[in-house]
Amino acid sequence: MKFRVIAIIVITPLLLSFQIQTSHAVDKVGATCTMVGSKSIVGKTTLSCIKSGNKLVWAKLTDPTPTPSPTFTCPDGSCGNPNISVPLNPSEISKLKKEIEALQAKYNSTKDPKEKEKIKKKISEAKSKLP
Repeated sequence: MKFRVIAIIVITPLLLSFQIQTSHAVDKVGATCTMVGSKSIVGKTTLSCIKSGNKLVWAKLTDPTPTPSPTFTCPDGSCGNPNISVPLNPSEISKLKKEIEALQAKYNSTKDPKEKEKIKKKISEAKSKLP
């Protein structure tokens, strides 16, 4: 038992002294590197190993600025806005006016109150489409 304790006391410091020391120098712009094309990230900066003359050095990668995507704008400004109505062309306006006149004539000739209410709704819908 004493032999085992003595062995542990002697071997433990020896094992601890042989631990591999990992020391990694922080890469920075202009410092030497070992292989062209290798990359290193330091904080928010990405470094790349390039050949400058006869030396291999770390250079900062430039992030390409993103190009803004083109946005589509409607010529009349009505895209996506339900409150803006698209202007009608003259032929559509004249068709709506004729339709309203025909509905008004039908309204005047009808005696059924339910039919008159339906026609009245159609007239108001047609008038709402006019500019």
